[in-house]
Amino acid sequence: MIQYHNSDVYVCGSTQFLRTISQSLEEIGIPKDQRYYEGFRPQAMSL
Repeated sequence: MIQYHNSDVYVCGSTQFLRTISQSLEEIGIPKDQRYYEGFRPQAMSL
């Protein structure tokens, strides 16, 4: 089994992507204090 004790994880993406990744990180045992997220959403182009 891989150990992640010294790993920090940084993830950027859409809300649904972040939910999916968060669940996966939980399943493999990455502690919440080692996970960092930044969400974004598409913006309409102004011409």
